This record gives sequence, C-alpha cells and structure tokens, in this order.
Amino acid sequence: MTSEAKRGAQEALFTAIRDQAETNMKAALRAPEKAQLLHELAEAYRLTAGGSVSTPATRDGRPADG
Repeated sequence: MTSEAKRGAQEALFTAIRDQAETNMKAALRAPEKAQLLHELAEAYRLTAGGSVSTPATRDGRPADG
C-alpha cells in the first residue's frame, strides 16, 4: 500500500473514530465507560498507524486474558 493510500485510510479511520467517540460521549455513559471507550479507540488508531500494541482489557478494565 502506498504511503498516500495508507494516509488516506488512516484519516478516514480517524474521522470515523472521532465521530463515533463524539456520539458516544454525548450518550449516557458513566465516566469509567467513557474512559475505557476512549482507550479502545486510541488503541485502534495506534494499530492502524503501525504503533505498538498494549495488553488489551475487557470493558470493565480487567486484562482480556485473565
């Protein structure tokens, strides 16, 4: 994939993530749920940008493998 195509895909994903985050933040989520959602969205963006992967967590904050 060319760097221009990759950049376009990243920008599209970022826009979708941002829009979804704004929608969810306006919904009736409690603060811990909002924090977890933002963490998951940031991790998804980091993965598409080729960054490192941290240990995933479940929605309640516990490690996914435990």
